[in-house]
Amino acid sequence: MHTESSKILSVNCVTPIKKSHLTPKERAAETKGYIFHWNVASTRFDSVCTTLNNEIYHKEIGSGNYHVGTKGIIFQVTDLETKQSLLPPEIFWGAWGAGSVPHVSGSIQPKKHRKVVDMPLKIMEEPFSYLRPSITFGMFGGKSDPIPIEDILEDIESKLASIDVK
Repeated sequence: MHTESSKILSVNCVTPIKKSHLTPKERAAETKGYIFHWNVASTRFDSVCTTLNNEIYHKEIGSGNYHVGTKGIIFQVTDLETKQSLLPPEIFWGAWGAGSVPHVSGSIQPKKHRKVVDMPLKIMEEPFSYLRPSITFGMFGGKSDPIPIEDILEDIESKLASIDVK
């Protein structure tokens, strides 16, 4: 979940923040890559959560005890008590495929009893220029506004500027 751009930096960094050997232009290019990966991941996460909500939870299918995962490129939900797959192929292909390209958050807004394969998806025109908010996180109080790359880069540069070189 993203709440502010400074939190994003701490998620993406494996080591503590230190003076970067990258130029601002190189940091911007690297940040664009991270933004794109977040946008794909959050689109897929929203698609999967919407599918689970609409196709399993609201229909009260199965025991209520599930394993959610993938087998190769196939998204699956398996009932842990019966060991049965709970999604027909057209649904699991739709849920997993819908997240392959970043989409605008509002375009995958969950609607009761609406199948993912029927959902109108609007592809992000600028998937490198802002972090899309996750609608799933938004339903639980997370940030629901996009964060522009300019705000993220400004925050990164300001944090790097405040670090003493030793």
